[in-house]
Amino acid sequence: MPGLLEREPRCKPRNRTRSALSSFIKNPCAYNLLEAYKAFSDPSGFVERIMPKKLPNEFKGIEYETKYDLQVIERGQEPEPEEYLMKIIKKINIKSGFIKEDSILKRDSENFYYGKDDEDILTVMKKRDYNRLKYKESLTAEVEKVKHMLKRKETVNRGCSNEDVFKEIQRVTLEGAEFKGRIQRNRARTDFISIKTGRFYTVVLDICDVFREEKEPTKKRQIEVEYIGYLSDSYKGFMIESEKQIALDLVNLSKVIQKKATGLKVNKYKIKSLKPTSERKYDFLK
Repeated sequence: MPGLLEREPRCKPRNRTRSALSSFIKNPCAYNLLEAYKAFSDPSGFVERIMPKKLPNEFKGIEYETKYDLQVIERGQEPEPEEYLMKIIKKINIKSGFIKEDSILKRDSENFYYGKDDEDILTVMKKRDYNRLKYKESLTAEVEKVKHMLKRKETVNRGCSNEDVFKEIQRVTLEGAEFKGRIQRNRARTDFISIKTGRFYTVVLDICDVFREEKEPTKKRQIEVEYIGYLSDSYKGFMIESEKQIALDLVNLSKVIQKKATGLKVNKYKIKSLKPTSERKYDFLK
């Protein structure tokens, strides 16, 4: 893990912090990870600090995730996605088996979906200053007795021009795809590291405004937990190319989030339930 100690921390590191980080780098394991976390002068930046800038992932282009349908009891003005997520993660501590990143990243996008029947062919994501094209294909995870984990092949073209987008829409339309609708996706995300395996997971909370032709707009809320990469292949407890390890981490973290979120009050809203789902954003448009 080169360069970790050279990065600027959010707070000036104390000698104990530097020593603990140094021990962790020399011998990455659960014990040294926890010692470094305890010694860190600003725990809210710890996961961000130790995450490699180029995060290794042995399953590049493959998405492993769990999804939960978020049901709420409405009262007054709805909280923002980051308010929900911050309230949830505040309830999670290291006894869960995961270390959380306390900071929340807010990212919104306007997504346009093209497909054939149940086949999600193309998603055009329009963000503030760029476009992104996304293609997904469902795969079968080779993991037994692990429910609710989804595995999909994902291809993303980033930084596309308006001309690129137009040409791609034209291509998939000529091949039989149809415009299915638009989703305004308001999302907040944060990251976790598994203490046992040294793998990183991102948690995203979405509030989606769904627009379909000749139908009334609807609102959908969803939480996703997704594997994004690992700390180091020398981390004790890490097993390279282990779908089972990823699946178990995903299920364990998802259960923690489900337990902590259910019944939680966020402003005047209350989280009624989190139910496992395989529903894609594309399915919101049916």
